Parts: sequence; C-alpha cells; structure tokens
Amino acid sequence: MVVLVVATSTIHWCDANRPKSSESQPTAPDTSAALHDSAVAHSVVGPVTLEAAPVTTTNRPVIAGTTNLPDGTELMLTVSRKRSGYMGEAKVRILSGRFETKPFTNGDLPLLPGTYILEIGTPLEEFQPSVVQSVVGVHYSNLSGPLVKHGPYGTVVEYETSFKVPGTSEAQKDSAARDATIKEVHEWTRKSCLEIPNSVERLSGEKLDAAKRQEIIESCLKDLDADERK
Repeated sequence: MVVLVVATSTIHWCDANRPKSSESQPTAPDTSAALHDSAVAHSVVGPVTLEAAPVTTTNRPVIAGTTNLPDGTELMLTVSRKRSGYMGEAKVRILSGRFETKPFTNGDLPLLPGTYILEIGTPLEEFQPSVVQSVVGVHYSNLSGPLVKHGPYGTVVEYETSFKVPGTSEAQKDSAARDATIKEVHEWTRKSCLEIPNSVERLSGEKLDAAKRQEIIESCLKDLDADERK
C-alpha cells in the first residue's frame, strides 16, 4: 500500500493517475440474476443506515460494516491520518448488507499508532451497477437521511468516523513518515509532468513537436514549484 498526503473532506470516486494507496477489494460481476434478486431483497427506500469500524485490534486494521444499501452497491473506504501523512483506500461491494476490507498497511509495514479518520462514500448513482441503479433511483432519489449528501456534482452517500490504531504515537516516527510521503508525492507529481504531452497527443489526435512538448512540461513544473512555495 502506498501512502499519500491528502487534505480533503470528501471522497472522490475516480481512479486518477496517482500512486495507489491500497489494494481494491475483489468484487463479483453484477450481471447475475442472483445479485439482482439480492439487491431487491436488501433494497432500501428511505433513510440510509451505515456503520463501520475495525474488526481487528492490530496495527493492520480490517474495516467491516453493515448498511441497508442494496447488495451490489459499491463503496470506497478511505483511511487517513494527517499527522503521519497517511492515506489508504479500498473499494468494496455490499453483500447481504455487509462489507469488509483487506488489512490496511503502510506498504509492508503496519500503521503507526494514533487516531485515523475513516470515510466511506458511494460514487454517483450512474456509476453503480445497473441492478443497484434500479433500486436506489436516479440520483439516489429513493434514499434519504443525513448520510445522503447533495453537492455541486451530484448526490452521493457519505459516512465518516474515527478509530485508533493501538500503541503510543511517537512524534519522530510520524514526522519521518510524513516527510517520506511528501518526497514520494513530490517525485511522482514531477514524473507526471513528463507524461502530460503524451496525454495531450492522445486527446487531440495531433503530434506535438519537441518545442511544444517541452513548453508543456516546463509549464507543469512551474505550477508545481509555485504550489510547493505556498
């Protein structure tokens, strides 16, 4: 699991070109009649309920939860701790009203002790499996309650809580972990600048000359330098 420095209050449902922070949970195909029957059987019309917490007491927490969202609903779980610069993600799919992740780790290492934030969210309704869309309604119109959030980009379901990884936190280890994360993200973002010209060519269908490619790269690096000075 790769870690990232993140300061965000919402969960973004997109697999952007960035370092992966966690292995995604394996999910079953959503085309079976059994899944359709299960989604309908566990369907909800009204207030959404969702609870989650670690089901292990180690420094490699496994998150499990229950919900009345229909079976097959996809969720993204994000675990983060600002002090150590950590963020990990796992994608899960609800089955029989339950879900569970693989252990969250810091690469091959356990998580540092301390308090972590757990955020759980759905994608926009149109990105859910078709069997789920038929139950929750367009823009989750069949759902209600405080967990249903209406934003500028659409309606989603969001849940947030916190939990503690056991042990005594150490400022020196937290600082070293955060510095390592910042360095990793710094190197990755600069490497990404080198790929932007290729993306422009793919989107435009036009071949860029060497001067234009260099101009795009230098502009990207300049913007990164400006952001880092803020």
